[in-house]
Amino acid sequence: MWTVMFSKDKKFYAFGLFIWFYLTLELWINERAGVVLGAERVLILYGAGACGVALGFFLFSALSSGEGDGGRKVTLLASSGAVLALSAAQLLSTPALFVTAVLLATFCSGLLGARTLDALSQAHHDSPVLGRSVALFYGAAFLCQQAVTLAAPHLGGESLKLILLLAAVPAIPWLAAPGGKPSNAGPAAPERGEQPASLLLGLLAVTGLLSALVGLNDGIITTLHAEGHFDVSGFTRLFAPPGLLLAGWCADVRGGRYLSLACTVAMAGMTLAGLLFDTPSTFWAAGASMYFLGAFMSIYTIVPFLAAAPGTPNPALWASAGRGVKYLVTGITAIFGQFLFQRLSVTGFTAAYTLLLCALLVVIFFMDRVSEGLSPREEREKDVPPSREDLLKRYGITSREAEVLVLLLEGKTTAEAAEHLTISESTVKFHVANLLKKTGAKNRVELATKLMGQSLP
Repeated sequence: MWTVMFSKDKKFYAFGLFIWFYLTLELWINERAGVVLGAERVLILYGAGACGVALGFFLFSALSSGEGDGGRKVTLLASSGAVLALSAAQLLSTPALFVTAVLLATFCSGLLGARTLDALSQAHHDSPVLGRSVALFYGAAFLCQQAVTLAAPHLGGESLKLILLLAAVPAIPWLAAPGGKPSNAGPAAPERGEQPASLLLGLLAVTGLLSALVGLNDGIITTLHAEGHFDVSGFTRLFAPPGLLLAGWCADVRGGRYLSLACTVAMAGMTLAGLLFDTPSTFWAAGASMYFLGAFMSIYTIVPFLAAAPGTPNPALWASAGRGVKYLVTGITAIFGQFLFQRLSVTGFTAAYTLLLCALLVVIFFMDRVSEGLSPREEREKDVPPSREDLLKRYGITSREAEVLVLLLEGKTTAEAAEHLTISESTVKFHVANLLKKTGAKNRVELATKLMGQSLP
């Protein structure tokens, strides 16, 4: 895993920088929105911004499909748009114009994120340490974001955050640009379309349910932060990196077979932790638990999709589909989380969590192949028997000999095979003798079983 940090390939650095960028952007927007729109409207803008990011993730592939250069033009426009939108959001105080600038900034951020994840998937989809590498840079982004938050009051306040955000915008696509050798080069990317539909649908279903669970939590935390009851930028966020590292390890062990189970256990823990929001004195414990356990969802929305994307019909779309679904569902359910918390307090929040958790258990039970997308290609294929064509090539079987073998499998006699192929019976016997010699089979029955996995009628 550590070789990733010293590789000439900087795509993981681009990923980490993007994560830091968006974590900081969310806080900056929420704080700025509290001034321009008022605390009661912060969550609505938060939800709308999350949907804007999701739109950027989903549209990157379509907007860059005809370029053939990895979406360079779209990335350039997204970078320019993000810089202009952030600058406008800082300068504008009219609510309508401010909201427009924020939505444009989040949309452009989604495009940049999609470009980053697409590049990361192309270079490292088969890395045996993909989960831990993603977790390492994701956790580092949390730590850097916390450092900036602590330093900002002493070094220019919100202006420092804005300057760093503006500087990160062009740096993200520069680091994600093609170049360098992947640190864990493995087999060639799988052919497009080879990933089974059940796997992809399972990934989306589980991601959607996990995102809904976390979205309810985000709604409460954002509301409490806007009202001054809970500091979302405080030290509770430091519980996320340990959770990320543990989740990343689960994503790598045994091809990620335990990640779905780990996410389910984490979501059950979040359901119980939600009870701690009932008393202001335990808000910090609830927040810390949410950040630690929510890290499993963050890994699930990234690693399986990075691993599976090259084998899908649209790799650029699927590489970021998990994050797109995450932001879309989270943005919508966050508003419902606030409603449930304000109207029904912790009771409604916990009831909604429990229902979603039950649905998650049902989906994971029926989607037993979901975790396969985490495995490197060679692990997924090591137990697959060779095809008939591969066996014929291995033994040097000619096309005529293969025709004779097929007729024998159909129950044809030597005379019938000779008549069908318009050759003599002696020629058929000659081909059969060659087949026995090439494969080392003792008789026709063993020959048929060895080459075709069938029995002669």
